[in-house]
Amino acid sequence: MGALADRLDRMRMTVHAPGGKAWATLIGSRDVTLSFLSGYYGRVDERELAWTLTAVARLLWVERTRALRAAVQEVLAPARSPERPPRTAREVAFDKARDELVAEGYSPGRRVVVTTLGLRSWQVRVAPGTIRALDEQEFCAAVRVAADGVIQDVRDKMIVVKAGFEQAGAS
Repeated sequence: MGALADRLDRMRMTVHAPGGKAWATLIGSRDVTLSFLSGYYGRVDERELAWTLTAVARLLWVERTRALRAAVQEVLAPARSPERPPRTAREVAFDKARDELVAEGYSPGRRVVVTTLGLRSWQVRVAPGTIRALDEQEFCAAVRVAADGVIQDVRDKMIVVKAGFEQAGAS
């Protein structure tokens, strides 16, 4: 692996929901774990839980983006020129396609669904009755599956977007 890939695989970030009742850790680019303040899961309802997890997802994506930019800057900056040429129409079109990308991941039974629009807007939905049906450990495992699913869906869809732009550039 190259230096950048190695750096990205070693990234580790943890974010806390407002109020500190939940937090998530991302290791590398896919390994998401969720934790709750003791007793929180048993006292919360699905609506508040979804709001909390949506906040965590947004914060985690911001931190991941910051870490990614820092890694790219550190590894690739010496090889890059200091001047960035003006953005081309193709780059603008690519950004637009990425910003319109919708990706989704879900747990078995779709009790937890994670959706992103353009990798900027994030939403977590928790199905009614989930808290009664799943204990805290099972719920955290369901979130992990949904998070992994949305990450994989983003990757799959970005491959298609990039391939479309590569084909358009080759013609």
